[in-house]
Amino acid sequence: MTLPLADARMVRRWLRDVARRRRGDFAAMLTLLVLASLLGLVGPRLLGVLVDAVAAGTRPPVDILAAVFLAVLLVQAALRRWGHVRATRFGEHLLATARADFTEHVLRLPIGTVEDAGTGDLLSRATSDVDRIEYAARYAAPEILTSSIAVVLTVVAMLVTSPLLTLGVLVSVPLLVLTTRWYWRRANPVLERMLAAWGDVQASATETVTGARTVEALGLADRRVAHNDRALRAAVATEHAHRSLLARWLPTLDLAYLLPVAAVLAIGGVAYRADLAGLG
Repeated sequence: MTLPLADARMVRRWLRDVARRRRGDFAAMLTLLVLASLLGLVGPRLLGVLVDAVAAGTRPPVDILAAVFLAVLLVQAALRRWGHVRATRFGEHLLATARADFTEHVLRLPIGTVEDAGTGDLLSRATSDVDRIEYAARYAAPEILTSSIAVVLTVVAMLVTSPLLTLGVLVSVPLLVLTTRWYWRRANPVLERMLAAWGDVQASATETVTGARTVEALGLADRRVAHNDRALRAAVATEHAHRSLLARWLPTLDLAYLLPVAAVLAIGGVAYRADLAGLG
């Protein structure tokens, strides 16, 4: 028997509760990352001004543009750095809250339920599962948040600059939606099996260590080694299954990244020749 897993609704509610508890760090992190993403749009705009000036036959203020670009780059790097520092602080609090909430919820369960779950499931949730949450909060969440903000702001900027070129960005949307839905339908069962398998590994290892004297006295060493090997092979098999899904999903993400670039270049070239868009 294993303890149940939280569904997506429960996870979102827990994250909202944690964000409310640390609303200062969360708001500061979000503000810094939004500002950094906004400054990331300045570089392409300066390049567009430079290209338009050259195309018009005028002498562009290269020195001023270069100085502004360098200043923006430095400020953006500083904002991203401060944003990630705030994200690290938020991740530390998230880690402490996850462990405290886990302990509190386990203590509320009937003792029979906890004993039926076994030490492996409890150890796996209190260590490796919490470590995954910490990694997601420290590194994955800021990157996803920054990228999402950058995508939204880029699309808005393209709509303001040239709505026609925005069509090129939409080329990859069907591919992203279809492949991501394909991945998530298959990944959730695999990830659940993977977590359960690593829980079995921890349970087997813990039982072997705590019962080492009994194992030695009864001559069960070979049997315990074989049992641990089977548990480990099962866990490795689930890891391979997940890596197989990633190996088929991630290349489509790369393709979805390259398709808008090619589409925007093609549409932009046609639009420029038809005087529907400027060169910059």
